[in-house]
Amino acid sequence: MSGRSLLVLVLAWASAARAEQAAAPPSSPDEVIAEIRTRNPDLESISASIAAARHVGPRVGSLPDPMFSVGLSNLPLSTDQTPLTGVQFELSQTFPWVGKLAAREEVADHDVAIGAARLDQRRNALVARGRALLWELAFLGKQRELALDIKATLRRFAQVAEAIYTSGSGRQQDLIKPVVEQHRIDEMVIGIDRQADMLVSELNALRLRPAASPIQAPKLDEAAALAAPPKVETLLQQAERTSPLLKMRAESISKQESALRLARKDYYPDVTVGLQYRLRWVETMDAVHGADFVGVGVGLNLPVYFGSKQGEREEEVLSLIQADESRLDNARASLGDQIQRTLAAIARDRAQAEIYRTKIIPDTEKALDSSLGDYKSGKLELLSVLDNLTVLFQARVDLVRRLTRIEASRAQLEYLLGAPLSYGAPAPQQPDGGSK
Repeated sequence: MSGRSLLVLVLAWASAARAEQAAAPPSSPDEVIAEIRTRNPDLESISASIAAARHVGPRVGSLPDPMFSVGLSNLPLSTDQTPLTGVQFELSQTFPWVGKLAAREEVADHDVAIGAARLDQRRNALVARGRALLWELAFLGKQRELALDIKATLRRFAQVAEAIYTSGSGRQQDLIKPVVEQHRIDEMVIGIDRQADMLVSELNALRLRPAASPIQAPKLDEAAALAAPPKVETLLQQAERTSPLLKMRAESISKQESALRLARKDYYPDVTVGLQYRLRWVETMDAVHGADFVGVGVGLNLPVYFGSKQGEREEEVLSLIQADESRLDNARASLGDQIQRTLAAIARDRAQAEIYRTKIIPDTEKALDSSLGDYKSGKLELLSVLDNLTVLFQARVDLVRRLTRIEASRAQLEYLLGAPLSYGAPAPQQPDGGSK
């Protein structure tokens, strides 16, 4: 097969793959988030590390391997025979001091718990990123919808301008300006679609799917977005119970406390018990006629260098506990600051959204209706009408921007808490004043 034919096949395959992806039904927001939780490669890597850590506890909590040795015993350096010579077999087992093995296993178990908290923290971060991207996708979709609505309105304005011009009271530039504005809307839509494709590609990378796999944006619920979030005190109390970051810091302290108990047990010796068996043969003057010997022995390691070993280890662990306690305090303070900042951002966007929803947009719609009437009666130029239309479009886009930003901030709050939020009562609905 020639290189050209191979290239044609590759291009055909790629085109078919894109067509198949385009024909596939879009994934819902819930499906996207679920796949981020389960398919993200970073999470799989951390999960594998946790699985490996689970095998450490049973290993370090087990007794040391027993020792078996073989040797010649009581072999004389002279040529004289002795009835004590024999082949000695010895089996010994070391028993760590009471509680040492349990403490070692506790340290390993805390490592598993720390890993699990780290996994939850990373998963929550990825989910928050996914939700933020989904709400940005929702914003772009709504912006595109509003842009197309404005384009339709521009077409109606163009018909009005043409009718007025045909009657002999209009100007030729009034026929051109709406068309130019429609072209600008087309250019804006192209830019919106390009941004949406980039967001879809990033979301698919998070869930380990092909870049062009279609994704459905979440639906924006204005009343739900404007619902009051919980109070900061409530969130701080919840964070103490559910935050993976705080759990991770607390588990680190618990780990070092177990390590401290282990370090203090190292002041006590380990006990080694041995069993010997001496295989003998008959020698001259052997009173027991070659009978085998057995023996039992007990040994202890002597921690005589406790000042430079066990004592230093204890001081080391005490310092690590102090460091971890400081990290926990810092994490708690940082978490509280981030929660407070996020709540302030939500409050600001809610207040601004209310102004847009109840004042700016209704007043702008009235101004547009009034200017259109003045234009039809010859009191105003079309350019002023188009300016009011542009202001209305931007006001509607700004309202959507603030609503989606509130949802993204709530996703950030859920990441900080490590748990879903409980929302307050929705904001009261105000009349929209119609739409254009």
